[in-house]
Amino acid sequence: MDVLKAAQEVLADRGKTYGPPFEGFAMTARMWSAFFGIPISAEQVAMAFTLNKIVRESRAHKDDNLIDIAGYAQVAADIIAESYARADFRDHARTRATEKDLVGAALHGTPFERALADQVLADRAVQRQQGDAQHDPE
Repeated sequence: MDVLKAAQEVLADRGKTYGPPFEGFAMTARMWSAFFGIPISAEQVAMAFTLNKIVRESRAHKDDNLIDIAGYAQVAADIIAESYARADFRDHARTRATEKDLVGAALHGTPFERALADQVLADRAVQRQQGDAQHDPE
């Protein structure tokens, strides 16, 4: 059995059904955070699911356990990569992006990029209005 290939197939199938893992695991993290009253990250959710599969495998071997362990490890790695990419985009949007860049992201970006671009554009508009109000002699 090729565990990694099987895990990739499962991830592809789940992606078609449920969408990107980052979004689903982030939603689960928010729900767990509210339920347990402590901050929980999407990466921690992936690790918790992995630990659950390790426990199951320690009690009885099933190929599914090993496939899911590999899959959750890949999801955790993808979540970490997505978190870094989002942090980079957030930094770029807030500090270096032009209005044209932001409008493009607001129209054609991922849901995260669209929301952040909209927020930065709105913040910049407020800053311009505040600047205009300071320079407006009344």
